[in-house]
Amino acid sequence: MGAPASWSESQVLLLAGCLLMLAAWLIARIRGEHLPTRTLVEGLGLTLAGYGAALAGHPPSLIPSLALLYLVVMRVRLFIDAGNFAAGHGHPLAAGRLFGVARHLAPTSPERALIEVNEAILHLRAGRYQEALPRLEAAAERKNLLGRQQRAGCLYNLGLCYHKAGMEAKARSCWEEALQTHPGCEFGRRARRAIEESREKL
Repeated sequence: MGAPASWSESQVLLLAGCLLMLAAWLIARIRGEHLPTRTLVEGLGLTLAGYGAALAGHPPSLIPSLALLYLVVMRVRLFIDAGNFAAGHGHPLAAGRLFGVARHLAPTSPERALIEVNEAILHLRAGRYQEALPRLEAAAERKNLLGRQQRAGCLYNLGLCYHKAGMEAKARSCWEEALQTHPGCEFGRRARRAIEESREKL
């Protein structure tokens, strides 16, 4: 059995883990997103496990421990982000598979809503508007689970679906709400242009 870890080792592990979770919470707040309670519980649980191991004389290495903590608590978002990256670079099939993996990693309610939006946008980009529409409508009903930019993206793309379906009043309503939700983001700017173009056609 190893020698008991010094308080400095155990405290560094505890402090580093707590700071990482605090940083995740602050970033989510700045972005207007939700950091689910389960994510915090998982992160703090792993931090306390490392702290306990250090006190028992088996201190884990700091960097690998923090990397493991990040991968566990951010596992779903990492696959969602990878899916968005693949979609943005013209690989919709790979994006769909990555979103599918995210669905099987026990996503929280906000993460499930985000997956739903991104899968719907894949259908929209492929021209399958009728498949995208019900998914985006369902996500819009739960838009409070999404961050500000994510809500704006959901509403903007829902407006596109309505526009393709010839439902111009609903489309404009979605774009106006997207613009109000986050006027400074990409989707807010797209919504503004869509509203201006719809006015020109009147």
